[in-house]
Amino acid sequence: MEMEIMDVKHIKYFCLYETHVVRFRGFINCIKLFNNINNEESPVWQEFINLIKNFVTENHEATKKKGLEAALLFVEKASCAKEIVNEVVPEVIKCFTIPNDEIKNLSIELLLSFIKIGQYEIVENELLIGSESDDLQIVACCISTLTIALQQFDTIIINSSVVIEKLPEFLENQDESIRWKAIELTVELYRLFGSAVIDCLNMMDNHMMVELVDELLKLDNTDYVRSSQNTKSKNSIVQHDNNNNNNGDDQDLMYEVDEEVVDKNIQNNYENHQDILNDDNQDNTSENNQDDTSEHNQDDTSENKQDNTSENKQDNTSENNQDNKDSQVDSVVKIHNNISDENSPGTSVENYKVSPSDKSYQEHTKPVEIVDVIDPYDLIDPVNILSKLPPDFHIKLLTYSFPIQKTALLYLKDLTEKHKKLESGVYFYIIGSLNNIISNEGYNYELIILAAKCVIGLANGLRQRFQIHSANCLSVVFNKFRMQEPCIVAILRETADAIYQSMNIDSILEIVVMALNNNWNASIKSEIAGFISRCLTTTPATSLNNNLLRIYTQSLIGLLDDRRVYVRNSGIETLGKFMSIVGDKKIMPFLSNLHQKTIDNIIYLSQRN
Repeated sequence: MEMEIMDVKHIKYFCLYETHVVRFRGFINCIKLFNNINNEESPVWQEFINLIKNFVTENHEATKKKGLEAALLFVEKASCAKEIVNEVVPEVIKCFTIPNDEIKNLSIELLLSFIKIGQYEIVENELLIGSESDDLQIVACCISTLTIALQQFDTIIINSSVVIEKLPEFLENQDESIRWKAIELTVELYRLFGSAVIDCLNMMDNHMMVELVDELLKLDNTDYVRSSQNTKSKNSIVQHDNNNNNNGDDQDLMYEVDEEVVDKNIQNNYENHQDILNDDNQDNTSENNQDDTSEHNQDDTSENKQDNTSENKQDNTSENNQDNKDSQVDSVVKIHNNISDENSPGTSVENYKVSPSDKSYQEHTKPVEIVDVIDPYDLIDPVNILSKLPPDFHIKLLTYSFPIQKTALLYLKDLTEKHKKLESGVYFYIIGSLNNIISNEGYNYELIILAAKCVIGLANGLRQRFQIHSANCLSVVFNKFRMQEPCIVAILRETADAIYQSMNIDSILEIVVMALNNNWNASIKSEIAGFISRCLTTTPATSLNNNLLRIYTQSLIGLLDDRRVYVRNSGIETLGKFMSIVGDKKIMPFLSNLHQKTIDNIIYLSQRN
């Protein structure tokens, strides 16, 4: 026993040694020691309980990997692991910043182990806090961990309502990797809850909804609503047994028939929606073709109805399960069809040539309803945050002291995030101070990010009333794009997009053209071109007259002569965006001096958009 205690003392000494080589040896001995302990109440665990945080916060990459392996064994085998969850989990989430897949996987396994021992609330809260981080790697890994946790533990442990509230923020992130991680999380939630998840995402833009719905339509038909499907099928079996007193073989047969009916109707439902789109886009040049297609559709629908009625007579209890699943697929396909109709020029009202007397036309137009879209912003009462600021707020904001300025910015950021709609007021002093912090070279990155978040909150809360500040703020953001740090660039893009809510493509013309023509910095040019492209996603074609097109295209053509590839690509992508909105006939006169290969690239990108 004394020899064992001496070994533990030596291992603890090695784990805290200054040289990482010695710590590496200590972590390996910890792994061997933990593997030999089979009692979760062993006193050896108490010897290492205060060292687990050091295992996770190790700086050397190879040594950190062994430290995470030792910490994972400790959490899985020690009963006292619950005592260290508050101090270890935040440090584990910081490990996501390390560009090593093995370390990231070990960190995820460690978080899942804490969930297994019952500390799921703390882990989930820390993951949600990590998803708001300025580091894109931490955000992506936190979303991925939430997806894995839902796959392993379902909603029994994970609080899905909080996760669903964060979905729009994840899906509208500027980073593509985060958006795809969010789509994977949405697909997993859709398997659990069905169309209720889609109802929470109605306020998202059409482009993101197209990507999301396409992923949902790729799901296997038998994989919809995993938890509710199992419970409903079990309830239907019990009800069938109580009514008819059948044996176990009849129950198994009824469960198989139920799935077949559901799969067949889901497939028919999706095909019928596709037939509607195909029929509406066709030109009915002859009456004979119309009669043939209408008779064919009627025959198909009559056969489907006969099949459904015959199967429903075999088992009446399958109707509830079938209707629920059909409604879930209906909602997905309906959203997909609505988005494709809005984005495709071939489905405009002028292109419809089906006569109102056609029966298929009448059947297709019956379920169409016009719903007025209400902006939730209009239903919120405005709040005067100026009265909530402390008297010395402006003094603290202008003080050249990092802790004081950080405290003031955090207070303002919390106010703007808490109150989504703000009352009008005198914001000149506050916004001027924020612009000074953003544009100043000597400020810490953390202060710049906090100031940018405050501008975002004010722009979102004031909307059109922010217009008097928008030009000055946008110029400051454009000049700050010369910084190439990913965290700064990401928050500046979000700031520029928030400012644009109070502007339009015409009002930003002077600022954009001046920044493109009078700036030598390649990063600024590339980011401004990307900003114009994002602005065009919400710009109708009627707002782009020939004068605007001429000025914008001349400035963007100047980017095509830059020696940096990414600047030229940004210019080509933005020109392709213009062409996709107004058409090639309207913009081609301004591109006559370009090389043919460049014009071909612009046409290709316009078709892809």
